Amino acid sequence: MDSDGRKIAIACDTTLTIWSVATRDALVTITSPTEYIIGIRWSPDGSKIATVMTEDTPVVWSAETGDKLYALAGHTAEITALQWSPDGSRIATASKDKTAKIWYITDPNSVEEVPAPTTTGFTLYPNPTAKNIHLTFGESIAHPTTIRLVTMLGVHAASVTLPAGASEWTMSVEGLPAGMYMAEWNGTARAVVVE
Repeated sequence: MDSDGRKIAIACDTTLTIWSVATRDALVTITSPTEYIIGIRWSPDGSKIATVMTEDTPVVWSAETGDKLYALAGHTAEITALQWSPDGSRIATASKDKTAKIWYITDPNSVEEVPAPTTTGFTLYPNPTAKNIHLTFGESIAHPTTIRLVTMLGVHAASVTLPAGASEWTMSVEGLPAGMYMAEWNGTARAVVVE
């Protein structure tokens, strides 16, 4: 359902239909020529719908006209999660290719992928994970510091204080809702997918 509760989108096989809640009339029909539509996310303002297909490229559509606006090409395996930012300017995606991407929607003709950070800071694995992430730091930590997990919207989800001298650490993510998170430590952030 869109943010004001006036429209609802329903996908069946390769067709997505947007309906008026008040009149129960079909307003827009979107048909994918080859792929099944397996997930739908409304933009916060209700003007767009992002769809997850059976392949590796989410698509953003106009909720008013049904026109295809953007194809978020860049993953190499099935998409497992998709979420709009609160202001509708970005879309975060996660994939079975073990990557998470944040797409900046800067104008009607452009979609950009966020560049990967250039500092190494720390690495983590496995990603995606259901129970624990193992963190490895480039060198031993000189003083106690905190690593935080935040949602893609910046909401605190978990944190742990790492002791001085640690060069690796295992952090539990058990009990966190499935989705995409950012692990933040010492000015560096890494995407984490919790299954």
